[in-house]
Amino acid sequence: MKELDWVVLSSAAVCLAVGVPLALAGRHRLGVPRPRMRLVVAWVFLALAPSLVVFWAFRDSSSVTGNIAGMQVGGPIAAFLLVWLLGIRHSLRADDLEEREAKLLAGEVRAAAASTRGAEPAGGGDVEMYRLAKRPRRAIALVPGSMHHVEFADVWVNSENTNMQMARYYEHSVSGVVRYLGGRHDDAGEVVEDIIGAALAGAMTDRRSVPIATVFATTPGELAKRNNVAVLLHVAAVAGEFGQGYAPAKDIGACVGNVLRHAEQAAAE
Repeated sequence: MKELDWVVLSSAAVCLAVGVPLALAGRHRLGVPRPRMRLVVAWVFLALAPSLVVFWAFRDSSSVTGNIAGMQVGGPIAAFLLVWLLGIRHSLRADDLEEREAKLLAGEVRAAAASTRGAEPAGGGDVEMYRLAKRPRRAIALVPGSMHHVEFADVWVNSENTNMQMARYYEHSVSGVVRYLGGRHDDAGEVVEDIIGAALAGAMTDRRSVPIATVFATTPGELAKRNNVAVLLHVAAVAGEFGQGYAPAKDIGACVGNVLRHAEQAAAE
């Protein structure tokens, strides 16, 4: 093989090595479109690889032809343009397919929520879906009614104080409800084993408090059987001060962001 042959084949390998990771890096989630510019650039490298091979194998031939924008082209130019345009076209079609799939999934979640006992308040009402203005393929759903009847949410989040001291069983708070429902009960309904409270206290080890937005994942206890909870997250969103009581965190966005990152990590695992 001549030096030019090695250069062409090496260039094709480099294009392939750059294009594949660029196309797959930061794999998008369902319903979230991939950046269009990254797709275009990725397919430039992916199309160059076979085009260089065609140039190496059929340097003096125009065996690969195509009609691009009304012009008849052949050889490696045709191979490049055909692979590039077809790759981008099918990638965009795949995104459109996933968008439709996300809409169907949102409809299934809405239907499941509406059919769940306790998902509607006494006065009636369905689960409310709100599309995000900057992420129209994502939505926030408000589920009315008592949370102890909700059986379709994989992840429950408990807004806790920075000391990670859970509320008492019968207090009217998410912390109290989670602690009570997650415990093991006797026939009279009394808690005989504080599963979640003990797990959260164990996660604190020797610490007395944690910074705002700290997230701990603990066992869901009996919530796994009772409410189909797969992951239970506790986020430090309230700070206490002597003589002043408790005050919510100023940066709630940091709390939400950390919770979502832990939820995504749990889903990946």
